[in-house]
Amino acid sequence: MIYKKVLNDFLFFFYGLFIFCSTFSIAVAQIALGISSLLFIIIIIKFRYNPFPKALRIFYLMIAMYIAWAVISSLMGENSIGSIVLLKQEWLFMAIPIGIYVLGFEKYRNKIIFFFACGVFLVSIYAVIQHFTGIHWFKKTALFPAFDFGYRVKGFFPHRLTFGNYYAVASVFFIGYYFWSNKIFSNFEKKLYILTTIMGVIATLYSYSYGPIFALILSLFLLALIKDSKRGLIIISAGFILATAFYLFLPGLKDQIKTKINTEESITNEASRIYIWSNAVEMIEENPVFGVGPANFSDTFLKNKPDHRVHVHAHNDLLHLCAVIGIPGMVFWFGIWVMVLLYLKKYYFSSHYLFIDKKYCVAALAGSFAFFMTSISEATFSDEEVRQLLMFIWAVGLYPWALIDKKKIEPQSS
Repeated sequence: MIYKKVLNDFLFFFYGLFIFCSTFSIAVAQIALGISSLLFIIIIIKFRYNPFPKALRIFYLMIAMYIAWAVISSLMGENSIGSIVLLKQEWLFMAIPIGIYVLGFEKYRNKIIFFFACGVFLVSIYAVIQHFTGIHWFKKTALFPAFDFGYRVKGFFPHRLTFGNYYAVASVFFIGYYFWSNKIFSNFEKKLYILTTIMGVIATLYSYSYGPIFALILSLFLLALIKDSKRGLIIISAGFILATAFYLFLPGLKDQIKTKINTEESITNEASRIYIWSNAVEMIEENPVFGVGPANFSDTFLKNKPDHRVHVHAHNDLLHLCAVIGIPGMVFWFGIWVMVLLYLKKYYFSSHYLFIDKKYCVAALAGSFAFFMTSISEATFSDEEVRQLLMFIWAVGLYPWALIDKKKIEPQSS
């Protein structure tokens, strides 16, 4: 049907634009996602497409329960309107069913990830130039100097930590995508994915953000544990060597890390994670069921600690969600993660799915793991730039489940 083909092609274009632009602009990316959502709704209505396949119902149920509880918690606290408004970012969940639909078409699947790689590669080049020159296009604020030479990069994002988190997640995604592939890539594709990985790792290191760097290293270790090729082991080892060399040959960085560790261990230092976490725990103890409300974290922090430094989130996703929407809301959120990991585990080990390229599963697993590691020291789930990337990564890992019919995978056609 020509009409359906045209709609699918437009949806593919705008969803591809969404993930490409997510590497440098949250505004353009979300405009593209908004247009994708409109097209997807038209497809659902016009062609009676079910966006919630039976195999993924528990996953979508956990998302629905999480959002429902967040709304209830917002209404129960002070400034309920402000809290409801802050929940607008939950619309990013739309990127999952849209991505699952688009990735279900073989002719679109690798092109989408190719667009993503192009964006990561181009912005990573800009980040390296940024490090050595200090240029900051389209921004009025100057970059902070690095510890020995150069500058701490943040691409086109508002903060270098956001940039580091995004590119750490993207880098390990491409390691899994390239080295666990059953497909023989063209020479151009090989060069693109290898260079994208290398440049993404370098860009992450040049952010000089410790959380993303440690998440990157831990993710490489995870990939080393599930390696199934010598080439995979080589690139993972190369990543370790690069990160180690980066640490050893920058004495200013080593000194800064030692200072940072001492700062984070202090319960009296108002900038330390321990200080922030302990005060978030106080909020949880006072409001364990409904939390203080998404819009009330900083006000409650100031109320509990007058004349102290105010923080807008708990610098830890689990603690932050417990504090703002209560322990039940955090449990539902954690349940979403559990379901994703269970789907990926079954996909990876089940013999039924061996002819589906394993690279999608490993890429999604590595990217999800890196994201979760960053969320230990930062409220990454509340950071829309990185959050929208996670939604795409989950779509990559979950799309095969939408093709399951009575335990048989049947590729879609247009």
